[in-house]
Amino acid sequence: MDMPNLIQPIPVNRPGINPGFPEYEWSVQIDVDNDPYTGTPSTSLGEGADYKLSISYFHSFSSSDLLYLNQMQWDLWEYSEANGFWESVATPDLTAPPLDNAFQIVGTVPGLDAQSKLMPFTFYSEPFTSFFIPDTFGDCFLENTDRVFSDAFE
Repeated sequence: MDMPNLIQPIPVNRPGINPGFPEYEWSVQIDVDNDPYTGTPSTSLGEGADYKLSISYFHSFSSSDLLYLNQMQWDLWEYSEANGFWESVATPDLTAPPLDNAFQIVGTVPGLDAQSKLMPFTFYSEPFTSFFIPDTFGDCFLENTDRVFSDAFE
């Protein structure tokens, strides 16, 4: 992912977000069978996603207030239709040089092929409101103009 507007380090553990709640996520959700009726529900963003590769940060009690992408959590998640939530199934490799606005996350995604649908996604938690502010998938265009996120994936 190349995010031209990403400025690092990124503010974390911001006041107004409860510990353990997600603050940020940059991910690619993957519908391996290109079937919106399997995987995540059709009523959610990323309908039909079976897996996602992500970099994320969950608010903590840490004294750190600035982090780089390579200091955050990265995972390969699988959506559990039985339980209705994402489960971390592997830790992929991450290349995210400090101060760079591009990163590469590499993992083995079962069933991934040329027919699979890839859906970029980011969100951040808005302090004091507890709202998650998602960006959208559509042709890799992101609506959020916050300086932490890019205008587009390339």
